[in-house]
Amino acid sequence: MIHVSDLANETDIKNILVLGYSVRHIVCSGARAGYNMYAVDCYSDVDTRAFAVDCKMAESVGLSDAEIMSIVGGWDLDFDAVILSSGFEEKRLPWRTLSNKPEIVRKVSDKRWLTEKVEDLGFICPRIFDSQDEIEFPAVARPIRGAGGWRNIMVECESDLPDNWDDGGAWIIQEYVEGVDASVSTISTADEHISAAVNEQLLGVDYLNAPCRFSYCGNITPLRTDYETRMRRIAEDIVLELGLLGSNGVDMIIGRGGEIYIAEVNPRFQASLDTVEMSTGISLLHSHVLAFEDKLTRVPKYSRYAAKQVLYASRDIAIEHDLSKTIGTADIPPAGRLIKKDGPLISVMCMDSSKDGATGACKGAISDVKSTIGL
Repeated sequence: MIHVSDLANETDIKNILVLGYSVRHIVCSGARAGYNMYAVDCYSDVDTRAFAVDCKMAESVGLSDAEIMSIVGGWDLDFDAVILSSGFEEKRLPWRTLSNKPEIVRKVSDKRWLTEKVEDLGFICPRIFDSQDEIEFPAVARPIRGAGGWRNIMVECESDLPDNWDDGGAWIIQEYVEGVDASVSTISTADEHISAAVNEQLLGVDYLNAPCRFSYCGNITPLRTDYETRMRRIAEDIVLELGLLGSNGVDMIIGRGGEIYIAEVNPRFQASLDTVEMSTGISLLHSHVLAFEDKLTRVPKYSRYAAKQVLYASRDIAIEHDLSKTIGTADIPPAGRLIKKDGPLISVMCMDSSKDGATGACKGAISDVKSTIGL
């Protein structure tokens, strides 16, 4: 049973098309707020289909605008708005776009440009090493463009460095900062901004079969820390200075000495959407729509802890069971889907009055999934 509110009645926007690599979280948020959500992504999960009016599958994020129009043309619908998510941010479609401008996304996704910009604002980022002589091991190799920690590489010694990393091309080598991985979820109009939540990021978790140290494995909202006020202010200042609109996120690392390092800026909906909504009760999709109408939503206080954990496949596995029957599951693959080793298999999400209660419930659900599929 899908609980639907009437928040969508506050706007003239009703039919929304969402494009992205994986858009289940956006579709579910919009459907719960009363919007008619249509989706094109690369997974077409069970719960995406359950919440969307309709959902179509894209073979890859490399589709041209014409190929996308061919996919969505079958709906024969004049959408009120389109939201572009990860992998599709620079598409240009003939509907009102509720996403950041492609030229802004392009700049923000360039880690060297972003580092220089953030440092100009008086904040700090992990140091970028420009030559092999400068590198202090361990370090981190990051693709210079795009988001997604799964592509980051821990560099323990010279032999771990990517080929031709110092030719000004696809990679940067950054200082490895030990600390607490975190993010701040923001909402902004052209002139105003607010942070909705501070979240703990889960990266490289062993029992979730994380394929690498930096693989995204979920998050916990809220992150209780003495640095919350400073983190919120930094995120809001950065988002406003970059001219980002709607729902955006700033990834941070809290260093051992309390230093706040800026790791990335995500100019789009973030995977933490689920736990932010569960913890605060806010509708981020609706708040995003209102922000593009120059209206800033009031954010409720945290009412509970919410945890999300992402399980990866430790081997190639064909799904033979209805995993929606396991309590708390999301991003549910349909029966018959083959999931390759190291690919994301399923998410679980749980709430509780305590952090330990929420994370413990997730671990129990993960154990149930592993038992069901024999992983």
